[in-house]
Amino acid sequence: MLNYKHYVDDIRATITEVSVADFVTRLQDFNLVIDIREPQELAEGVIAGSIAIPRGLLEASIGEHIKDCDDAEASALPILLYCRSGARSALAARTLREMGFNNVYSLAGGINAWREADLPLEASK
Repeated sequence: MLNYKHYVDDIRATITEVSVADFVTRLQDFNLVIDIREPQELAEGVIAGSIAIPRGLLEASIGEHIKDCDDAEASALPILLYCRSGARSALAARTLREMGFNNVYSLAGGINAWREADLPLEASK
């Protein structure tokens, strides 16, 4: 039987992760940057320009942020997801791909890697 770590590792093999350094250099390439952490986690700070959609609400709420896109535009929309460590965002990236979003990425290491790189965070809104 797989445990959570093995399951996430298997998922990571099917999605594209972006390192913090790559994300910083490609920031303008992402139309949506989504923080999928839970509301209480947001008090630790968020990446500037990101929107908060908790993991449990992502599938139901993503439409609110792409309502001006037709299906072809939405499927090609560059989306970066992040969480605390990169595990939940990997799972969420796979889910969004299964929903038809073809340009979804997960931030490798999540907000922990962002902090380790000594990059700025802003207060959540």
